[in-house]
Amino acid sequence: MKSESASPPPSRWAFGWRELIAVVLVILVAIALLVPAVQQSRESARRTQWRNNLKQLGLALHNYHDNFNQLPPGGIFNAEGRPYHEWTSSFQPYLDSFPWYHMVDFHRPWDDPQNIDLFLNWHHWPVFTDPSIGTSLSPDGLQLNPVAANQNIMYRNSSVRFDDIPDTRGTLLLADAYGDWIPVGYPFGWRDVALGLHQSSQGFGNSVREGTHTVLVDGSVRYFSKDTDPKVWAALAGPEELHPAPEQVAKPSEPYKLTVTDYVRHDFDQFNKK
Repeated sequence: MKSESASPPPSRWAFGWRELIAVVLVILVAIALLVPAVQQSRESARRTQWRNNLKQLGLALHNYHDNFNQLPPGGIFNAEGRPYHEWTSSFQPYLDSFPWYHMVDFHRPWDDPQNIDLFLNWHHWPVFTDPSIGTSLSPDGLQLNPVAANQNIMYRNSSVRFDDIPDTRGTLLLADAYGDWIPVGYPFGWRDVALGLHQSSQGFGNSVREGTHTVLVDGSVRYFSKDTDPKVWAALAGPEELHPAPEQVAKPSEPYKLTVTDYVRHDFDQFNKK
């Protein structure tokens, strides 16, 4: 009598199609839950870095004030009203940018052929980069600045001291610029708090967040939601007696465009040599 061979037992690794679909669904759900958490964690880290950058800017301005007993002018202009330099250039030594600062000729405008190469090719300004947005450049290759000063504190040839500001904990010094960024060094780096928060491309705000980081005069960094009471935001402008005349905060109607085509090339590598 012919014996029937027993069929082999099923492998413990053999899955039916139902089990396979279930496993795939579990993996997809896990990924769907994990990705937002990772993105949220990364964005939190980027926000923390941006806060640290702003704290660094506030500390540098305080160190400048300690040495000169005033904040840097929002913009330096000559007697004929020609723009020369911005506050971002004036306090570079306090951001550890000594080599760059000592190459700038402050007796010439920032975009003079002797200076413009320093702004076009110097890439040591991560402090002016919001990690959530990244470094932005103008069509000319100039680094754009996502931070602007309060025009009631830093404006054309200003010389405001901390003693002039009654409430340093409640007065805006710097904040995120909502739009229409200008190049680092362009001598018109101020904005009007009265334009509101997240209301005007010429005002303050942040295009990728639901609120705005600010540096107050006392050096602290605070975050204001876009839904902040307009009266609370307006109060950050500072006392009425500090407000400059309209001509001291006037700006060009057209955005900056690089006109220099022939300029001095600086040897940046010399500062990296031992």
